[in-house]
Amino acid sequence: MQDEKTTYDLPYTLTLKYPVQITETRTLEELVFTSAPTAGMMENIPMGGEQHKAGTWIPVIAAMTGQPVPVIRKIAFRDYSKAAEIVASFLAD
Repeated sequence: MQDEKTTYDLPYTLTLKYPVQITETRTLEELVFTSAPTAGMMENIPMGGEQHKAGTWIPVIAAMTGQPVPVIRKIAFRDYSKAAEIVASFLAD
């Protein structure tokens, strides 16, 4: 039996289960992934058998969505996990 991998077409909108209050007048309710990861986005990500830390994908998610890194750091871990799943879907077939 072959594992089926979830794929995401770009642009892909992830609606946050836990919106983030960025400023008094701005709330982030969704992340819109507009580009696939590039080599530059991945240059500091460990490869091979190395384990990733929980925040490994923060800069990649930021680059793929156009959101600043400090904003991505504020999203709930549950939403971050889904965003990391979207990133991972572009990495290997």
